[in-house]
Amino acid sequence: MKKYILAMLLGCLFLASCNETDCSYLNEFKLVESTTNYPAKACSGYILYDGGQGDAVVTATSSEEWCKVSADASKVYISLDDNYSIDSRTAMVTLKCGNQTKRVPVTQLGRVTEFSEDTIFYSCDNSAVGVDYKARNTFGFEVSGLPDWVTYTASEDGVHFNIAANETGEYRKASAVVKAINTDMVQTVNFVQYSLFGDWIAVYEDMLQYDEEKDEFVKDTLKVKVALNRADSLVTITGLCNTKYGNYPLVGKLTKDGCYELVNNTVVGNVLGALDVVQYSLTSEGDIYKDEPYTYKCAFDPNKKVCTFYDNNGLKDADFVGSLISVIDTNGEILTNFAAITNLKLYKSLSK
Repeated sequence: MKKYILAMLLGCLFLASCNETDCSYLNEFKLVESTTNYPAKACSGYILYDGGQGDAVVTATSSEEWCKVSADASKVYISLDDNYSIDSRTAMVTLKCGNQTKRVPVTQLGRVTEFSEDTIFYSCDNSAVGVDYKARNTFGFEVSGLPDWVTYTASEDGVHFNIAANETGEYRKASAVVKAINTDMVQTVNFVQYSLFGDWIAVYEDMLQYDEEKDEFVKDTLKVKVALNRADSLVTITGLCNTKYGNYPLVGKLTKDGCYELVNNTVVGNVLGALDVVQYSLTSEGDIYKDEPYTYKCAFDPNKKVCTFYDNNGLKDADFVGSLISVIDTNGEILTNFAAITNLKLYKSLSK
């Protein structure tokens, strides 16, 4: 009988000991769910745990000041400060329940900052245009220095600029400073507006006509019209090749630097609906390049308001000077040539 009473007293002491520590020794203290990887921007998360039977009192501490923690009956709450560094960092969160301990690493990623390779944007027909400056910064971007004709919206993925239509009739340029927030990194972005299109005066040499007295190709001056088809970004120069079969344009494409280039081996029309009229590249020696993707580039001088065309192909043995407009048969052979436009320049006015 005394042994039985003694056993009951020991059992009561054991239970009292558990209640004093507020932790159950009948079940293991378990981690149920936790988030261990966090983005660089200030954020929060939690660690969900099971303290077992009874009222479990869990305490939580963090090894780093930037990682703050607090606990209730089922969760440890985590709050992280911004991480301005490009390097990730890790804090150790320690949970204690009675004599049981759990450690959970909490890793916060570093910021990501990447600037765009494109730092200049063009509106070569003076129209209103929206352009995307594609960059990345975890904390976003701020922009300064813009004129009132350029507005913007910024995000973590760059800046969208809205450029108003240029109705001044003049070339204009603006610059903006794009700063990656919470860094010392900046980049200057430029915006240029002008018009490459409309009426121009063309001055050129015709390689199909030779002046024996002057010992040079015949020079000519004509009024031309330069137009842009926005649907396919094709540029046409009309007025240089006028024949009894029709008026055939020189054809080019817009370039990334806000200008255009005349493209080799381009069909520019037909004769009587049967034979193609094709634009080929022509060298200073009169050589014709038919199949290669060579181009003849336009460079615009906004101060002089002149477009000069030049060879930008970089071939050592070929100096491209213009375009040949030819009629070809069904086998691709040249039947006749309509025009050989070389050393072309376009002026807004010959008086300037």
